[in-house]
Amino acid sequence: MERVLDALTRARALADAYGLELEVQPNRVGRAVPMGEDVQDAVERACIELGLKHRRMSSWAGHDASTFASVCPTGMIFVPSIGGISHAPDESTSWDDAEAGVRVLAAAVCDLDGRLAAASAPGDAGGEG
Repeated sequence: MERVLDALTRARALADAYGLELEVQPNRVGRAVPMGEDVQDAVERACIELGLKHRRMSSWAGHDASTFASVCPTGMIFVPSIGGISHAPDESTSWDDAEAGVRVLAAAVCDLDGRLAAASAPGDAGGEG
Protein backbone atom coordinates (compact mmCIF):
# COMPACT_ATOMS: atom_id res chain seq x y z
CA MET A 1 0.00 0.00 0.00
CA GLU A 2 2.89 2.32 0.76
CA ARG A 3 4.13 1.95 -2.83
CA VAL A 4 0.71 2.91 -4.15
CA LEU A 5 0.58 6.00 -1.95
CA ASP A 6 4.11 6.99 -3.03
CA ALA A 7 3.15 6.59 -6.68
CA LEU A 8 0.04 8.75 -6.17
CA THR A 9 2.12 11.45 -4.46
CA ARG A 10 4.58 11.50 -7.37
CA ALA A 11 1.75 11.52 -9.90
CA ARG A 12 0.09 14.49 -8.18
CA ALA A 13 3.38 16.38 -8.07
CA LEU A 14 3.95 15.76 -11.79
CA ALA A 15 0.38 16.76 -12.63
CA ASP A 16 0.82 20.00 -10.68
CA ALA A 17 4.18 20.69 -12.34
CA TYR A 18 2.68 20.33 -15.80
CA GLY A 19 -0.63 22.03 -15.02
CA LEU A 20 -2.61 18.82 -15.41
CA GLU A 21 -5.62 17.57 -13.51
CA LEU A 22 -5.29 14.15 -11.86
CA GLU A 23 -8.34 12.07 -11.06
CA VAL A 24 -7.98 8.81 -9.12
CA GLN A 25 -10.80 6.29 -8.89
CA PRO A 26 -10.29 3.29 -6.60
CA ASN A 27 -11.14 0.01 -8.25
CA ARG A 28 -11.13 -3.42 -6.65
CA VAL A 29 -10.31 -6.53 -8.60
CA GLY A 30 -12.43 -9.43 -7.47
CA ARG A 31 -14.77 -9.50 -4.56
CA ALA A 32 -14.78 -11.07 -1.15
CA VAL A 33 -16.75 -14.30 -1.17
CA PRO A 34 -17.24 -16.88 1.55
CA MET A 35 -15.22 -20.04 1.13
CA GLY A 36 -16.82 -23.44 1.61
CA GLU A 37 -16.70 -24.54 5.26
CA ASP A 38 -16.12 -28.18 4.26
CA VAL A 39 -13.18 -27.15 2.06
CA GLN A 40 -11.70 -24.92 4.76
CA ASP A 41 -12.10 -27.73 7.28
CA ALA A 42 -10.35 -30.20 4.95
CA VAL A 43 -7.44 -27.80 4.41
CA GLU A 44 -7.18 -27.25 8.16
CA ARG A 45 -7.23 -31.02 8.85
CA ALA A 46 -4.50 -31.51 6.22
CA CYS A 47 -2.30 -28.89 7.87
CA ILE A 48 -2.76 -30.48 11.27
CA GLU A 49 -2.10 -33.98 9.88
CA LEU A 50 1.09 -32.72 8.18
CA GLY A 51 2.22 -30.79 11.26
CA LEU A 52 2.13 -27.42 9.46
CA LYS A 53 1.31 -24.05 10.96
CA HIS A 54 -1.94 -22.67 9.58
CA ARG A 55 -4.61 -20.05 10.04
CA ARG A 56 -7.82 -19.10 8.29
CA MET A 57 -7.60 -15.84 6.40
CA SER A 58 -9.77 -13.61 4.26
CA SER A 59 -8.68 -12.51 0.82
CA TRP A 60 -9.99 -9.73 -1.38
CA ALA A 61 -7.72 -10.74 -4.22
CA GLY A 62 -9.30 -11.60 -7.58
CA HIS A 63 -8.54 -15.30 -7.42
CA ASP A 64 -10.40 -17.96 -9.39
CA ALA A 65 -12.03 -18.89 -6.09
CA SER A 66 -14.17 -15.75 -6.20
CA THR A 67 -15.56 -16.93 -9.56
CA PHE A 68 -16.09 -20.59 -8.64
CA ALA A 69 -17.55 -19.96 -5.17
CA SER A 70 -21.01 -19.38 -6.63
CA VAL A 71 -20.83 -22.73 -8.47
CA CYS A 72 -19.17 -25.12 -6.00
CA PRO A 73 -17.56 -25.24 -2.56
CA THR A 74 -14.26 -23.42 -2.85
CA GLY A 75 -11.16 -22.78 -0.81
CA MET A 76 -7.66 -21.37 -1.14
CA ILE A 77 -4.30 -22.42 0.22
CA PHE A 78 -1.78 -19.65 0.76
CA VAL A 79 1.92 -20.34 1.23
CA PRO A 80 4.39 -17.84 2.70
CA SER A 81 6.13 -15.39 0.41
CA ILE A 82 9.76 -14.64 1.17
CA GLY A 83 9.95 -11.32 2.99
CA GLY A 84 6.15 -11.06 2.97
CA ILE A 85 6.20 -9.69 -0.60
CA SER A 86 3.03 -10.72 -2.40
CA HIS A 87 1.42 -9.83 -5.73
CA ALA A 88 4.57 -8.04 -6.87
CA PRO A 89 7.43 -8.78 -9.30
CA ASP A 90 9.74 -9.52 -6.35
CA GLU A 91 7.40 -12.17 -4.95
CA SER A 92 9.09 -15.49 -4.28
CA THR A 93 8.29 -18.65 -2.33
CA SER A 94 10.77 -21.23 -1.12
CA TRP A 95 10.58 -24.68 -2.70
CA ASP A 96 9.95 -26.17 0.76
CA ASP A 97 6.91 -23.92 1.27
CA ALA A 98 5.65 -24.63 -2.26
CA GLU A 99 5.99 -28.37 -1.63
CA ALA A 100 4.14 -28.04 1.67
CA GLY A 101 1.30 -26.23 -0.14
CA VAL A 102 1.05 -29.05 -2.70
CA ARG A 103 1.02 -31.65 0.08
CA VAL A 104 -1.80 -29.76 1.84
CA LEU A 105 -3.75 -29.58 -1.42
CA ALA A 106 -3.34 -33.32 -2.09
CA ALA A 107 -4.34 -34.27 1.47
CA ALA A 108 -7.36 -31.94 1.42
CA VAL A 109 -8.57 -33.28 -1.94
CA CYS A 110 -8.22 -36.89 -0.71
CA ASP A 111 -10.05 -35.98 2.50
CA LEU A 112 -12.93 -34.35 0.59
CA ASP A 113 -13.08 -37.24 -1.89
CA GLY A 114 -13.28 -39.76 0.95
CA ARG A 115 -16.06 -37.82 2.67
CA LEU A 116 -18.04 -37.50 -0.58
CA ALA A 117 -17.64 -41.22 -1.28
CA ALA A 118 -18.77 -42.12 2.24
CA ALA A 119 -21.78 -39.80 1.98
CA SER A 120 -22.90 -41.36 -1.30
CA ALA A 121 -22.28 -44.99 -0.31
CA PRO A 122 -25.24 -47.35 -0.86
CA GLY A 123 -27.44 -47.54 2.19
CA ASP A 124 -26.28 -44.16 3.44
CA ALA A 125 -28.99 -41.57 3.98
CA GLY A 126 -27.17 -39.19 1.64
CA GLY A 127 -26.59 -41.66 -1.17
CA GLU A 128 -28.56 -43.65 -3.67
CA GLY A 129 -29.59 -47.16 -2.96
